[in-house]
Amino acid sequence: MSLHIPKRKLLVISDTAVFKEQGVYKAFEPVVRELNSIASLFDEVIWLGCMIDKKDRALAVPAKNVRIIAMPSISRSSFINKLSLLVNYPVFLFTILRYYFSATDIHTRAPSHPALLGILLSFITGKKRVWHKYAGNWVESRPPFIYGLQRSLLKKLRRKNVKITVNGTWADDNPQVVAFENPCMYENEKTTAIASVPAKEFGKGLSLLFVGNLSKAKGLLHLMEAVEQGIPVEFKDLYIIGNGPLYNELKERAAGIQNINVEVLGHLNRDQINVYYKKCHCFILPSFSEGFPKVIAEAASFGCIPVVTDISSLSQYIINGTNGYLLKNNSPQVIVDTLCTFVQNNNYRLLSNNAAMLAEKFTYEYFRQRIEFEIFNL
Repeated sequence: MSLHIPKRKLLVISDTAVFKEQGVYKAFEPVVRELNSIASLFDEVIWLGCMIDKKDRALAVPAKNVRIIAMPSISRSSFINKLSLLVNYPVFLFTILRYYFSATDIHTRAPSHPALLGILLSFITGKKRVWHKYAGNWVESRPPFIYGLQRSLLKKLRRKNVKITVNGTWADDNPQVVAFENPCMYENEKTTAIASVPAKEFGKGLSLLFVGNLSKAKGLLHLMEAVEQGIPVEFKDLYIIGNGPLYNELKERAAGIQNINVEVLGHLNRDQINVYYKKCHCFILPSFSEGFPKVIAEAASFGCIPVVTDISSLSQYIINGTNGYLLKNNSPQVIVDTLCTFVQNNNYRLLSNNAAMLAEKFTYEYFRQRIEFEIFNL
């Protein structure tokens, strides 16, 4: 008599941008790498994403057992967004239900519109193992409506079959809430990055680096004001990597700045970004709101010292003056003052070495181990 072992089928509910190129689905690289690291824990992975034309930092899914299902995308125009929500929510629900009941395990990537439906369904399905990942600021006082709604629902979820992972450790009375780091590198990538740290030169002028979406929410306009106002002369270069709505404006403003070399480089691939992580001394992220961006750990692993806004869980990883600096807010004057403190303390090598140690908890191997034993109890 043969032993029947039921297949493990994971359904991933997200609004991650996906598109088809030469017959192959591709998606946002950081999410592909994250899901690929845990795909072998399951017999099959159905990944629901939202179709777009094309996106930077896209990667085909290497795991053979992952199947992407493309749902409609949500328009970013506020008026059109409301109309498209009315049309697309029924499509989201139909698509989710089509795969939901045959899955043994559920994973939602919140906050997002498809994830909201997955969260609501987890209130009425008691046997499936469910993992809700909330990527926003878990303690933000005034989150956007859709963020606040999903966070409120997650705080009310107290089912033993449900785990909720968030950025940082908080005094939360829901025992299902678990602090979890977002992985961004494999163990061999971490080793290579840390090995490059001793070669970083600090004696020939300092360079600042920003990597991310070029939007107002990242505080980039405040950063440009700070540079125009006058940051310490020890900083010779500012490199801005990424695409977004501010790209053209930043290029124009960069051309008019004389006291420091400012280069807006646009989209670069992972290997190209790593070159800047190696050469730059300070990673700056003056955001208005964050969970815990993977780029902080990526940059830190190369000894690029973080200077970030003191929001969400960032102060649980960045110790002011020890492995980076925290901006008490992201105003231009605070940015200038903090960079002045950075230069005055002049302990770059120690900060750089300490920053590199942040990488330990952000590997995919560590992430996979926690997913296997703490989340899905495989």
